[in-house]
Amino acid sequence: MRSRGPASALSHQAARHHLDNNNEVRQKSMKGNRRVKMLGNHRTKMKVVVVGGGVIVFFLLTSTLPLLQLLTFNKFISQGSRQDRKKDGPNNRTLAIIMGSFRGGEISWQTMASNVLDPSSADLAILIPEDDVNALNSSLYKRAKYKWTFKNYEDWGEAVDLINGTKWNGSEWRKLALDDYDTSASIFGGVEDYSGSGAIIFMIRWFLYNHIKENNLTEKYDHFMVTRSDHYYQCIHNISEFSVGNRNLWIPPGQDYRGRTDRHLICGSDDVLDALDIFPTFMRSNWVRNMTRINTEQLLSRVWEEKKLNVNYFDRVMFTTALPSDTTRWAWAEDPVPGVPGLLLKYPVEYDMVQDVCPRMN
Repeated sequence: MRSRGPASALSHQAARHHLDNNNEVRQKSMKGNRRVKMLGNHRTKMKVVVVGGGVIVFFLLTSTLPLLQLLTFNKFISQGSRQDRKKDGPNNRTLAIIMGSFRGGEISWQTMASNVLDPSSADLAILIPEDDVNALNSSLYKRAKYKWTFKNYEDWGEAVDLINGTKWNGSEWRKLALDDYDTSASIFGGVEDYSGSGAIIFMIRWFLYNHIKENNLTEKYDHFMVTRSDHYYQCIHNISEFSVGNRNLWIPPGQDYRGRTDRHLICGSDDVLDALDIFPTFMRSNWVRNMTRINTEQLLSRVWEEKKLNVNYFDRVMFTTALPSDTTRWAWAEDPVPGVPGLLLKYPVEYDMVQDVCPRMN
């Protein structure tokens, strides 16, 4: 199933019109305040009665008052009521979450602000290593409403022990898993001498799972986006317009590696915890014993299938980037991003897919 997830931004003309309207409101409010003073000088007695959602104002005048002044004051009361309702309106119901080390540079991070957070009216949460200097100096860190850190383990097996100790189903998990899995299996990347970053990315999800529960965020937000920092969003990606609920997950196409991509996810409040609960489900399952090799994308697919989550695809509007100075445990970026000096493409196939969806960059 595919969807473009429609989105739009204010044009320059619309923005100017919006600004002019705000100025007009402020001017009218100032005039309204002056009218109140004039009414006070006329020793006017006023009785206010609230009926339903409206306000009826009765004036008992001790001196003559022009009708225009009465109408202006009534308009001021109405304008003030609208302003109060605006202040008391609902909070943002969309949360974007960045996990892991900050890479891709400020130019990529700015596209998340302009093409994701702003159009979606989204709050931002970040979950980063405690020693991530790039994150601390980023514009997104300053913008984030929630800021969480995790220890950058030398051996991520110590992190896995935090879930349920060293035993799963009565067995030592290291013996159960590591003895049976080839060291090239990226699912345990970060543990001992295993290559890749599988254990790292799934333990970060476990940390995030707990932060969401501890902060009761599923009651505060309807839409969740879980992503990484090094995406360059070439056009609008409005999270709040995706149809979530009914066990629906949304991911971009490409880079599935016979499973489901682990780089970007959109889902609803009812499903976000299930979507993140990967390693505990894996370790508790019986099928963990029946495999000798599995990658992160295949594990995601298997767990989501077991949890009966429905995976949908949207048209890709972002591609993964890197700066020449960025570090990585996996693929190195080599090709330059056309039209963006100093920025590199990590996976050119992602860039090609975006060009079929978004306007070309100059």
